[in-house]
Order: sequence, then structure tokens, then C-alpha cells
Amino acid sequence: MEYKFNIPSKQEFIEMAKKAEIKKTLLGLPIDRADVEKGDIRQVTKFFENIVASKSVFKNSVMLSISGYDFDTRELFEIDEVRQFITKLINRVPYLFYYVHLEECFPWMMGCYSDSVTTARPFNQKPMNAVEASHRRFNLGQDITMPLKLSLTSSKVKALTNSLKVLGNKVNDIDYANEVIDTIHNTLIK
Repeated sequence: MEYKFNIPSKQEFIEMAKKAEIKKTLLGLPIDRADVEKGDIRQVTKFFENIVASKSVFKNSVMLSISGYDFDTRELFEIDEVRQFITKLINRVPYLFYYVHLEECFPWMMGCYSDSVTTARPFNQKPMNAVEASHRRFNLGQDITMPLKLSLTSSKVKALTNSLKVLGNKVNDIDYANEVIDTIHNTLIK
């Protein structure tokens, strides 16, 4: 099944931001497997460009999801085409971690972007079949393998840090940008 969505315009983001000031709003951003396999980041890039242009309040609000891998027993950061897609996206939109939900999206996205990943798989874990993997993935995160420590080249860290500082200054919220930068640094292997 292919999911398509309309990218909100700058003005639509401004209108949504007015409503979001009242309560915390999460923005869903579904990405279809077909786009991942084609490496087509245009819609996602436009989404983030419109948020920035609107100067809206959507920090830590975007819930990025990738459909079409529900029955794959691997985590998203273990799937080559997903890693390539996310790497391409982050290279094009390096400030996106300001907007993505840090608890839900940061771990798997950074796992995709990293040069190496250290995880904590349960010792002697039986191989899961696709149904078990899907069940675990949607069972409030139980037994999901998440990256614990990541390795990034200094050029990747610098690109993320610089873009987040520029955006933080642009939207007048350097404190939150620095929080995201700290999160990145705390995730890296020392």
C-alpha cells in the first residue's frame, strides 16, 4: 500500500502553529517504502522547508514513520535502503533533529545515519519470525533493539551541530538547538 500526503504550505504551517501554541501538537510524517527504495526525499525535504519558512513552534513534534517494513524482522537502522534514505535526507536537511520527536524518532534515525552502531540485543535471543517482530514493534517498545552508542565522523557531527545552531538562531531558540546538540554528543561513542 502506498501512502501519499499533501505537504502543508508555509501558510498552513503558520495556521497550525497558532493552534499548536494552545496544546502540544505532533505532526505525522509517513514515508512510503516505494519512496525509500527510490531514494526520493523530495516530499520530506519540502515538509521541513515549509516548517522552517513558517517559523512555527513545531520543535520536537514531527513523528517520522516508514511504512512497508512492518513484517521485516530487522530494525529500520539495520535495513540498507532505509539507512541510505535517512542519510540522504539528513545530508539535505541536517537541522531536522530540531523538529523530529527526540524520544520516538531520534534513536532509529541516528542509527541509520551513524557509521557504526552498538546495540543491546538480549543475550541468546531466539530469532523472531515476522509476526513476532511486528508484534514486538507495536507492543509499546518491548524487546525492540535500539541503538545505544553511535559512531559518526567528525564532519557529520560538525554538519549537524552547525545547522542546528544556525536554525536555533533563526527561530530564536538556541537553547533547544543546544539541547539537541547535547543529545547527539551524548549518544556518540567516546
